[in-house]
Amino acid sequence: MGFRETIYYDDEGKETGKKKIYLPDRFDDKKGYLFWNQTNFVKTFQDVELPKELRKVDIANLFLLSKKVYADTNMIGYRGNGGSPRPMTINQMSEVIKDTERHTTTFIKRMIKARIIAKIDVKIGDDKTIQYYFNPIYFFSSNRLSLNLYALFQKDLDPFLSNYAKQRFSKLMVVK
Repeated sequence: MGFRETIYYDDEGKETGKKKIYLPDRFDDKKGYLFWNQTNFVKTFQDVELPKELRKVDIANLFLLSKKVYADTNMIGYRGNGGSPRPMTINQMSEVIKDTERHTTTFIKRMIKARIIAKIDVKIGDDKTIQYYFNPIYFFSSNRLSLNLYALFQKDLDPFLSNYAKQRFSKLMVVK
């Protein structure tokens, strides 16, 4: 196990404190190698089945789109100019799943109806964009559930969350 030490100094250069952060070894004889630990990911949960009405082609399309989730937002998107997150359009998604725009639109509508994907219209000034988000019980790109994702998929998430988590989200959702 390695560590990183940070030493703090005041304005005159006098040491005011130290902080050690212990870092796990990238290789552990019992656990193996810590593989791609700093890359983006999307996880699925073994205890949560996809809806039974999905066909194999739907599952394949969902898998392909899950590879396009932007960082830890759960938004189907990409890194735009300057590195900012941008939502994918239906046209861009049709290129990802190698299908026509018409078929992709139909597919996305079915996934929205099945509550696997949510469609959000965002308007800022005169600009309007459409964003699509994966339901985190099916595909999740973070270790932490954000308030926004909870609000989008509360009905689906509540059966999986502790009362404590639901109460905390409830407090955050109250408009002050």
